Amino acid sequence: MKVSLLDKKLIKKTIGILFIFISTSASFLAFVDVNWAVKISVLGFIILLSIVIHFILWRIANKLNSITLKINNSNLIIEFGNIFKEEDNKVIPFNEYFDTSLENNLISDTSLHWQYLKTLKSTETLDSEIDSIPKEKLVEVKSDRKFGKKKKYKLGTILQRTKYFLLAFSHFDGDD
Repeated sequence: MKVSLLDKKLIKKTIGILFIFISTSASFLAFVDVNWAVKISVLGFIILLSIVIHFILWRIANKLNSITLKINNSNLIIEFGNIFKEEDNKVIPFNEYFDTSLENNLISDTSLHWQYLKTLKSTETLDSEIDSIPKEKLVEVKSDRKFGKKKKYKLGTILQRTKYFLLAFSHFDGDD
């Protein structure tokens, strides 16, 4: 289950849809003379309808496998699934050092960076490709860095490896 039954956005959407039914019913009942039993029945129907609508929206949200966002004139498609099984080009966010060591908890084991490195038999070839990144992309060499690589690259630096684009995406804090 991806979306909780009590998800705030889901509840807001349900309330938005119900507002239409409640306002329509209230407007109708304000001008029509009906007894309290009918009014209570309508209220009960609206409550039951709200529960049904909420469950339908919840099921739809949990079956959603992709979403398309329009940003300026470009469509960005975000899909749920295993990125490593896809055939298209992929961007893998790395840290600004392009670290490849999975030791010392330098790279989170839940990150794409870590998962990508786990797909490799060895990082030797990758390490040599990283070392061949043009010097103008280099920010500094931190020889006092305790773990990982010493060369720090500009954010946005990309290393293309076949269908993978390794992107220097994140800064380390002062404890790197």
